[in-house]
Amino acid sequence: GVRLKTGFQREPTAAERREYAKNHPADGPEDRGLSERCVNFGWPKLSAGYNSYYQVFQGPGYVAIVSEMAHDARIIPVDNRPHLAKDVTQWNGDARGHWEGNTLVVDVRNQNAKPWFDQAANFYSDGAHMVERWTLIDRNTLH
Repeated sequence: GVRLKTGFQREPTAAERREYAKNHPADGPEDRGLSERCVNFGWPKLSAGYNSYYQVFQGPGYVAIVSEMAHDARIIPVDNRPHLAKDVTQWNGDARGHWEGNTLVVDVRNQNAKPWFDQAANFYSDGAHMVERWTLIDRNTLH
Protein backbone atom coordinates (compact mmCIF):
# COMPACT_ATOMS: atom_id res chain seq x y z
CA GLY A 1 0.00 0.00 0.00
CA VAL A 2 0.87 3.67 -0.05
CA ARG A 3 2.23 5.04 3.22
CA LEU A 4 0.41 8.20 4.19
CA LYS A 5 1.88 10.92 6.42
CA THR A 6 -0.18 9.50 9.27
CA GLY A 7 1.71 6.20 8.95
CA PHE A 8 -1.39 4.20 8.02
CA GLN A 9 -1.50 2.10 4.87
CA ARG A 10 -4.16 2.39 2.14
CA GLU A 11 -4.63 0.93 -1.31
CA PRO A 12 -3.16 3.13 -4.05
CA THR A 13 -5.55 4.86 -6.42
CA ALA A 14 -5.85 3.80 -10.06
CA ALA A 15 -3.76 6.85 -11.09
CA GLU A 16 -1.02 5.92 -8.59
CA ARG A 17 -1.01 2.34 -9.92
CA ARG A 18 -0.66 3.54 -13.54
CA GLU A 19 2.26 5.81 -12.58
CA TYR A 20 3.94 3.01 -10.65
CA ALA A 21 3.49 0.57 -13.58
CA LYS A 22 5.23 3.06 -15.93
CA ASN A 23 8.27 3.31 -13.63
CA HIS A 24 8.39 -0.33 -12.45
CA PRO A 25 7.39 -2.61 -15.35
CA ALA A 26 8.95 -5.79 -13.91
CA ASP A 27 10.81 -5.30 -10.64
CA GLY A 28 9.09 -8.40 -9.29
CA PRO A 29 6.14 -10.68 -10.05
CA GLU A 30 3.72 -8.26 -8.41
CA ASP A 31 4.65 -5.73 -11.10
CA ARG A 32 3.46 -8.01 -13.90
CA GLY A 33 -0.15 -7.86 -15.05
CA LEU A 34 -2.84 -9.64 -13.09
CA SER A 35 -3.91 -11.69 -16.10
CA GLU A 36 -0.30 -12.73 -16.75
CA ARG A 37 -0.18 -14.06 -13.19
CA CYS A 38 -3.70 -15.59 -13.52
CA VAL A 39 -4.85 -13.56 -10.51
CA ASN A 40 -7.76 -11.78 -12.17
CA PHE A 41 -8.77 -11.05 -15.73
CA GLY A 42 -11.07 -8.17 -14.89
CA TRP A 43 -14.72 -7.62 -15.65
CA PRO A 44 -16.26 -6.88 -18.03
CA LYS A 45 -14.00 -8.53 -20.56
CA LEU A 46 -13.83 -6.13 -23.49
CA SER A 47 -11.66 -8.15 -25.84
CA ALA A 48 -12.85 -11.16 -27.83
CA GLY A 49 -11.06 -14.18 -29.19
CA TYR A 50 -8.83 -16.18 -26.88
CA ASN A 51 -10.92 -17.95 -24.19
CA SER A 52 -13.84 -15.56 -24.57
CA TYR A 53 -16.68 -18.04 -24.03
CA TYR A 54 -19.30 -17.82 -21.29
CA GLN A 55 -21.87 -20.13 -19.74
CA VAL A 56 -24.82 -18.67 -17.88
CA PHE A 57 -26.65 -20.60 -15.17
CA GLN A 58 -29.69 -19.54 -13.21
CA GLY A 59 -30.95 -20.94 -9.92
CA PRO A 60 -33.25 -19.64 -7.20
CA GLY A 61 -32.13 -16.08 -6.38
CA TYR A 62 -28.88 -16.15 -8.39
CA VAL A 63 -27.41 -16.04 -11.88
CA ALA A 64 -23.88 -17.37 -12.41
CA ILE A 65 -21.76 -16.33 -15.38
CA VAL A 66 -18.78 -18.62 -15.89
CA SER A 67 -15.94 -17.46 -18.12
CA GLU A 68 -13.66 -19.87 -19.96
CA MET A 69 -10.72 -17.58 -19.13
CA ALA A 70 -9.29 -18.88 -15.83
CA HIS A 71 -12.66 -20.55 -15.15
CA ASP A 72 -13.77 -17.36 -13.44
CA ALA A 73 -17.32 -17.48 -12.06
CA ARG A 74 -19.44 -14.48 -11.09
CA ILE A 75 -22.33 -15.20 -8.75
CA ILE A 76 -24.92 -12.45 -9.16
CA PRO A 77 -27.82 -12.20 -6.68
CA VAL A 78 -31.16 -11.42 -8.37
CA ASP A 79 -33.23 -11.33 -5.19
CA ASN A 80 -33.39 -7.54 -4.65
CA ARG A 81 -30.81 -7.52 -1.86
CA PRO A 82 -28.96 -4.21 -1.35
CA HIS A 83 -25.38 -3.60 -2.45
CA LEU A 84 -22.58 -4.02 0.07
CA ALA A 85 -21.39 -0.96 1.98
CA LYS A 86 -19.22 1.39 -0.12
CA ASP A 87 -16.10 0.55 1.90
CA VAL A 88 -16.39 -3.17 1.01
CA THR A 89 -14.63 -3.56 -2.33
CA GLN A 90 -14.10 -6.66 -4.44
CA TRP A 91 -11.93 -7.62 -7.42
CA ASN A 92 -14.87 -7.72 -9.85
CA GLY A 93 -17.13 -5.42 -7.89
CA ASP A 94 -20.38 -6.03 -6.05
CA ALA A 95 -22.93 -7.15 -8.65
CA ARG A 96 -26.72 -7.13 -8.19
CA GLY A 97 -29.04 -8.15 -11.00
CA HIS A 98 -32.65 -8.16 -12.07
CA TRP A 99 -34.57 -9.20 -15.16
CA GLU A 100 -36.29 -6.77 -17.53
CA GLY A 101 -38.09 -9.18 -19.87
CA ASN A 102 -35.37 -11.16 -21.69
CA THR A 103 -32.60 -8.85 -20.46
CA LEU A 104 -30.51 -9.46 -17.36
CA VAL A 105 -29.52 -6.04 -15.99
CA VAL A 106 -26.47 -6.20 -13.70
CA ASP A 107 -25.54 -3.19 -11.57
CA VAL A 108 -21.86 -3.37 -10.51
CA ARG A 109 -20.30 -1.16 -7.85
CA ASN A 110 -17.42 -1.30 -5.35
CA GLN A 111 -14.55 -2.42 -7.60
CA ASN A 112 -11.24 -2.33 -5.77
CA ALA A 113 -9.28 -0.68 -8.63
CA LYS A 114 -6.79 -3.57 -8.84
CA PRO A 115 -7.90 -5.31 -12.08
CA TRP A 116 -7.05 -3.92 -15.48
CA PHE A 117 -9.99 -2.60 -17.48
CA ASP A 118 -8.24 -3.40 -20.76
CA GLN A 119 -5.00 -4.82 -22.10
CA ALA A 120 -3.44 -1.34 -22.17
CA ALA A 121 -3.10 -1.49 -18.36
CA ASN A 122 -5.84 1.03 -17.70
CA PHE A 123 -7.22 0.35 -14.24
CA TYR A 124 -10.77 0.64 -13.06
CA SER A 125 -11.49 3.75 -11.11
CA ASP A 126 -12.06 2.90 -7.49
CA GLY A 127 -15.36 4.77 -7.97
CA ALA A 128 -16.46 2.88 -11.10
CA HIS A 129 -20.15 2.09 -11.50
CA MET A 130 -21.16 -0.14 -14.41
CA VAL A 131 -24.49 -1.39 -15.67
CA GLU A 132 -24.36 -4.49 -17.88
CA ARG A 133 -27.23 -5.65 -20.06
CA TRP A 134 -27.34 -9.28 -21.20
CA THR A 135 -30.22 -9.87 -23.65
CA LEU A 136 -31.37 -13.36 -24.58
CA ILE A 137 -31.61 -13.40 -28.39
CA ASP A 138 -32.40 -17.11 -28.74
CA ARG A 139 -31.88 -20.33 -26.77
CA ASN A 140 -28.09 -20.22 -27.23
CA THR A 141 -27.28 -16.56 -27.83
CA LEU A 142 -26.80 -13.60 -25.50
CA HIS A 143 -26.11 -10.08 -26.69
